[in-house]
Amino acid sequence: MSWLRGIQNFQARNWMTHGFGLLGLMCFILALRGASLSHVKSLVLLSILLVALEYFTINFGRVHYSLAFPLLFGFFLVFGVQVTVVCDVLFLLVVQLVRRKPYETVLYNVSTRCIAIYLAGWSMISVRQSLIWSNRPFEQLFVELLVSLVVYSSFLNFVILAIWRPSARWTKSLMASFRAMGVDVLIALIYDGTMLWLARNPNNTSSGSLGTFFFFLPLPAISIVSSLIVRLMQAKSGLESVFAVSQTLNQMQELDMVLEQIVTAAKRLFHSPWGTIYQCIDGGKLEGFREGRRVVLPPGKGLVNVAVEEQRCIISHDVHRDDRFCPLEVNAEVASLFVSPIIVDTQVVGVLSLGKTNTWGFHHQDERLMSIFTSHAGAAMKNALFRQERDRRLLLEERNRMAREIHDGLAQDLAAAILQVEMMKRLADTPLQQSLQNLRNTLASITTTVRESIYSLRPHPYEEVGLVRALEALMDDVTVGSNLNVSFYAKIDQECDPQVARAVYEIVLEGVRNVVKHAQASMLIVELTQTEEGLSLSIRDDGVGFEFGQMALRSASDKSFGIENVHTIAASLGGTLEFLTKVGQGTTILAELPWIKEDNRYDDTVASL
Repeated sequence: MSWLRGIQNFQARNWMTHGFGLLGLMCFILALRGASLSHVKSLVLLSILLVALEYFTINFGRVHYSLAFPLLFGFFLVFGVQVTVVCDVLFLLVVQLVRRKPYETVLYNVSTRCIAIYLAGWSMISVRQSLIWSNRPFEQLFVELLVSLVVYSSFLNFVILAIWRPSARWTKSLMASFRAMGVDVLIALIYDGTMLWLARNPNNTSSGSLGTFFFFLPLPAISIVSSLIVRLMQAKSGLESVFAVSQTLNQMQELDMVLEQIVTAAKRLFHSPWGTIYQCIDGGKLEGFREGRRVVLPPGKGLVNVAVEEQRCIISHDVHRDDRFCPLEVNAEVASLFVSPIIVDTQVVGVLSLGKTNTWGFHHQDERLMSIFTSHAGAAMKNALFRQERDRRLLLEERNRMAREIHDGLAQDLAAAILQVEMMKRLADTPLQQSLQNLRNTLASITTTVRESIYSLRPHPYEEVGLVRALEALMDDVTVGSNLNVSFYAKIDQECDPQVARAVYEIVLEGVRNVVKHAQASMLIVELTQTEEGLSLSIRDDGVGFEFGQMALRSASDKSFGIENVHTIAASLGGTLEFLTKVGQGTTILAELPWIKEDNRYDDTVASL
């Protein structure tokens, strides 16, 4: 299937590149058949310089300029066209492989260079045969240099224009090609023209191969220095961009805004049209959002998890032919992927994933800049998480303070009022007994409401000790505070999503309260089990039961929202809740909840595996 997809996405330039590759192979075979070694010492010395020139190219964006032609012209004069083609092609191929260039780039560079050298050498020979000048004076050699140089440079630059430049920017690309050609011609004319002018004096040509080596030595020196300067400028530009992004991220307070800005900045920095960020959640899963949809990758799935396990950047040049790739990681049009873990204090807290629609869209030299960027992104995430945790603790402290004030103030006053009413009831006449009893019941109901408010203000127990232990503690309180025979069973392998845990606890709490207050039951059974889809909850009693329809109408008229609340809680998570009850036959509450919180915006086909 991935092979068919690759055929569908095959671009025209791939056919042209492979066509040049075939033509270049034919030229190389012809040159290899006609090549003959001579001046071995000079060949070795000049080959060292040629390798240095091919390795240290001057990079301007994605285009690499080589200062090799002045030396290649020297190869033409000393060794002939065939030896020049063979040596340069072999050296260039080795350099490209050492630099880990993509297959498409290697094929293009080697084949076009082979054809360009062959054409330049052929044009030089044609000029030499057409101009009948004795002893090959300076003027004839200069014409050969000029013609071969124009052929070589124009072929390379206009092939780049035809294959690699986008048609929407044709005029701008044409001017760039002419400028590059002008630079090539100028440098070669100055250097090789100086060489030919010096060669007019026989004393300058007696220095042999060592003199020739030192004459061409400034070329790789210039290339190395220029390459280092360009790389330093590119590194400086990248670091300035990362620093600017870091300042912006550190000014943001909300974690969601920080994550969104990280993706936006990374896409702009690496010229990527697609990107997403994943957060590490419980159980080793990775959770991310893409185009308003939630994506959860389980452990061991996709290149994202490979980056987490190995804690290093991962580049996939063609994801559809990568066995580690998971289709849920990217959109359908993404062809190459760049994945980097975000590490904070030796722990992976997230993964940044960038994609491009073309294969071989990312380069290994981008890994260092990505490492610096993700380190700043991790610091920003750490600061946002710290602020989030600080705000949560401040909120908890404020809620605890309010709970203590209510407990020590209003709750104590209500308890004292109930005691006073009890004393008044004992001393009052019979006609006042019922009124005082009603007042006492009202105060007791208010006290219960206040205690529930105090309980809701304090931290939920499932946040401190986990869902199962919190439910066990709740069942123990029910056993002590009532005459019910309570049975509790729970089987969960791991902790679930905090919002799901809260929903389960609130549903059980509401159900148990109703049993204690209204069911007149002697037995209560609560079961919580883990299923493939999520959690299954059952609350059963042997009480008086009720007619569900009548109870729902009565709850609405009395503005009692217990039944409606539990339904709302289950529905908000994408779960279901059902009451099974009849008068005199007890009540069973069945709830099915997902393992993680659902969202109406989420696409189920994306979120599930």
